Amino acid sequence: MSELRQNLVSAEAAKDMGEIEISRLKQEVKQQASSIRVKEDMFKQQKSSLEAKNTELCEEIKKIEKKLQELYTDRLHLKNELSNTKDKLDAQITLRKDVERKLDSKSLANSTLNNDLIELKGNHDREAQNKAHYQDLYKSEQDYTTQLKDELTEAK
Repeated sequence: MSELRQNLVSAEAAKDMGEIEISRLKQEVKQQASSIRVKEDMFKQQKSSLEAKNTELCEEIKKIEKKLQELYTDRLHLKNELSNTKDKLDAQITLRKDVERKLDSKSLANSTLNNDLIELKGNHDREAQNKAHYQDLYKSEQDYTTQLKDELTEAK
């Protein structure tokens, strides 16, 4: 009987130890469950915060994409304006070269006309000198003729 009693005491001691172990494990499970709930709450807060940040970033990306599209459109407009301006400048350069060629030819013609004018002026001056010389000669001849008439009249 003593063995039976000893087994019974051992069994009860094992049962008490098992209950203590079960109680300890239950407490540990409760602590872990509480820790998990705290972590779940933190995860949910982080998830909510990340979703809000993601939404904010998506909006920011949309704004950036819109701005990029505007910049691309502006770039196309500027490229067209630059092309148009280049065409206008090319046309002005061509026109300027044409005007310079015409001015060069007119300058050459003007130079030729100036030379002709100088020559005509020289001719005019010579004609004036010749006319004055002929007038002097004519006057001298008239004077001489008058002198001869006077001498002839006196001689008679």
